Amino acid sequence: MLIPRTSIHAIITKYKKTKCIGNIIGRGRKCKTSVHVDRIIQRKIKVDRRKSASSVKVELQFEHGIAISEQTARRRLHEVGLFGRVARKTSYVNKSNRGKRIAFAKTYLEKPIGFWNDVLWSDEIIEYMSPLT
Repeated sequence: MLIPRTSIHAIITKYKKTKCIGNIIGRGRKCKTSVHVDRIIQRKIKVDRRKSASSVKVELQFEHGIAISEQTARRRLHEVGLFGRVARKTSYVNKSNRGKRIAFAKTYLEKPIGFWNDVLWSDEIIEYMSPLT
């Protein structure tokens, strides 16, 4: 066999102590935050989805006296499926420009399909016609 004698001896003594040869659960550094603090972090982000990890860190330090790093806050949020995202930028269209755009689109409404073969499509913007935008 190519396994050193000391390795075999270590495995046998480990089995005699633990009745298992696998790694013991709970090894490694303990989490700085408890389950309670994890829920506080999660709640703060769910109230305001645009809040950053650095602001959560400052709030925890100020309100609860818990000093954590930004990365720790980020890790706790990733564990529950919350990730940092940037909102999509949309173009501002006021009422007069909206009317002009609709008029422009209506001029091309009746064009044949062959006309569109020569058009170069370089940019597309989604326009929402509801008053919510």
